[in-house]
Amino acid sequence: MGIDRQLDRILYDSIFTDCLTLTRSSSNGHIYSLDNQILDRLCREILPKIHQKIQCLTVESLSMERILLVGDYPNLHKLCLASMEEERLRSLFNDENSWFKKFQHISTLYFSVLNKPTSTSYGLTNFVFVSMFKMFPQLINLQFHQLSNNDCFELSFDNEIPIFSSSVLLELHISVTTSIDLLCLLDGRLNELRRFYVYVQHFFLPSRNIDMKKKLDNLKCFSLTSNNETFFYNQTILPLLHRMSNLEMLTFNIRIDEKKFVDGNCLNNDILNHLPKLNHFIFNIQSRIYDYNQIDIRPNEDIQNTFKKFSKS
Repeated sequence: MGIDRQLDRILYDSIFTDCLTLTRSSSNGHIYSLDNQILDRLCREILPKIHQKIQCLTVESLSMERILLVGDYPNLHKLCLASMEEERLRSLFNDENSWFKKFQHISTLYFSVLNKPTSTSYGLTNFVFVSMFKMFPQLINLQFHQLSNNDCFELSFDNEIPIFSSSVLLELHISVTTSIDLLCLLDGRLNELRRFYVYVQHFFLPSRNIDMKKKLDNLKCFSLTSNNETFFYNQTILPLLHRMSNLEMLTFNIRIDEKKFVDGNCLNNDILNHLPKLNHFIFNIQSRIYDYNQIDIRPNEDIQNTFKKFSKS
């Protein structure tokens, strides 16, 4: 079938119009704009006729504005902005009269940011994150991804926490610089959050002005990932988990440096016994003892035996 006939089918087939991906990708996973000839015809002949049918749309940085200005997209509820350049992403929220505001009805927003940090990259995530709650009051699913673990594009509140909140957000995917930033996100300003997926760059002891006892009863799914060691597992991660009494799914991918080896008994006593509704626990934990003067070396078999109570599903 020729390219012209393939494009014509879009006009009549809901399989195409419900969810459109208007990008192309290379073998290495990089995302690019559509060929100019195809893009021209889409914007001139096809999108003006079907924009009201589209429910999910994926675009990339260079062609995004041209595509989104074609129509009003009144039924669009999911918008994916792939491989966004920093300045283009910032411009979407800088202008008070931005054309981007016409999409304030969307409920799911996905960003991925190109790994090209500049001198102005720090603070971009904070600016965009806070702006999104103002521009999209009906947002229930927010996913902010960076294409590598570059701390330029992580959420970092430092010593000043901006004003933001949402009583409708149910799912959040984001990277933060420190565990303190993580705790700030869970201080009640996102009180309806059900599913939280977070990458943490560094772990620090929580400051005294952070409420470590407020229950997170609405949270059902929590995923924590970090490539760096934490020396504060007992002071940061465990108290946080104990606030999630209704958690049903937990995923860990972390490295722990403590005086005591974290084995199956520790996971059972410190985590499972505190989460009675937990159905799924997926973990990849690297445990290392940093107090070399008190190392109690046990055979691998003894360590493996502590995990016998964990069943595979």
